[in-house]
Amino acid sequence: MLTYLFVSIFIISFAKGDFNYKFKYCRIRCGCSYSEEKSKDSEPSDYYWRDFYGIIPPDAFPIGDENQYPQTYVGLVFDPLNNGTFVTTIADGLDYVYNANDGKVFQKTKLIQILCTTEADRLAWVTLTSGNASSVTAEYSFVRAGYHQRKNANDLRYVPTYFVVKISKCKIAYARSTISLGEKLEFAAMDGTLQKSDQKMFLMYKKNKTEREGKKNKPFISHIYKYSIRGGSIIPNFYKQLNIGSCSLTCTNDAQDNNSKDENSIKSANAMEYYWKPRKLIKQDEPIVVENNTVKGSGAYVGQGFISLNWLDVGETTGVSVLIGTNNGGVSQSTDVHILCSNHQEKFEWVNTTSDRFAELDRSRMIPGGELDNGTTTVVGRELIYKWRAASVRIFGQKAYSYSIFGASNDYSVLLLNN
Repeated sequence: MLTYLFVSIFIISFAKGDFNYKFKYCRIRCGCSYSEEKSKDSEPSDYYWRDFYGIIPPDAFPIGDENQYPQTYVGLVFDPLNNGTFVTTIADGLDYVYNANDGKVFQKTKLIQILCTTEADRLAWVTLTSGNASSVTAEYSFVRAGYHQRKNANDLRYVPTYFVVKISKCKIAYARSTISLGEKLEFAAMDGTLQKSDQKMFLMYKKNKTEREGKKNKPFISHIYKYSIRGGSIIPNFYKQLNIGSCSLTCTNDAQDNNSKDENSIKSANAMEYYWKPRKLIKQDEPIVVENNTVKGSGAYVGQGFISLNWLDVGETTGVSVLIGTNNGGVSQSTDVHILCSNHQEKFEWVNTTSDRFAELDRSRMIPGGELDNGTTTVVGRELIYKWRAASVRIFGQKAYSYSIFGASNDYSVLLLNN
């Protein structure tokens, strides 16, 4: 079982002789050894995606080896102005990512998700060739993510799901996606520069679960890692990391304001209570139930999907597709579905409200749903006439309205995390 602890500590000073460090933000993270008895009921299975706000969750799946600093992770970023949703690289300590698209690099700070798992032994990076593809795919399935339109001159297609791959450059591992073995990929390096590579490894997921070996604790040793990216880089010289047993203390001298750091810490802690899981991996008791009287596993749930390249939103799903209400009263369908799940459903509540009273609710307790093509943000809700129907609550300033397969409404419920 993993134990999580996020602590924000602002302005920590240490002085010894001529040594002077002034850290503006510190994070404590603990991961205890795996417990077969407890984890079956308390931890999610397979792999899944968590909303990301700059703090790496303990169950995030690392790309690099254990000696890589900073460690990197598989990210998924919604970039509506640049053609859709892309697999990207998340670096420990940074709250933004880069999206390389069509020869350009864009920095993104919101609508980012991170790949997580409590079964890391079932995930593997594999070098695929035409000779071994058949034998590998007999034992493993591809991990897929992303939704955008290819812009090659002879390949103008919408591709709803890509294969997640790893690229290594200067001893740092990066995440990207592809649809073929031989495709040359563009990606952004740690400093935001555009790079290209045709050497990649595919992320695969073992189809049949084997007996778990368990997660190993690191030795109970205290050690400080000091490192920084090359001079002139836009990446801050932030790392001072102290490992104590299975816990780590990471501090930064990043100049980001304290209020933003504190807000991201709260969002990150909230994001540990839920996750988005591909529909094919869903277990019966995982999805958050939309209607109180619905028997788990038999009702409709909250699904996240794409109406278009520049519209990511939530709606009703039974696991096959997600139905999302449009602004003009219509319904759009997406077959690329991630379902909202939690192993702690008692921590959530549906709160009835109206468009005029929406501003009275605590937005930090809401579950982000996505963003429309005009920049409107959405949160998870349900309509009140048919309570088993999930809805997108779209925020317009201090007011918000519910959109479901039954159209728009001023009266609705919003899903909130309990205090």
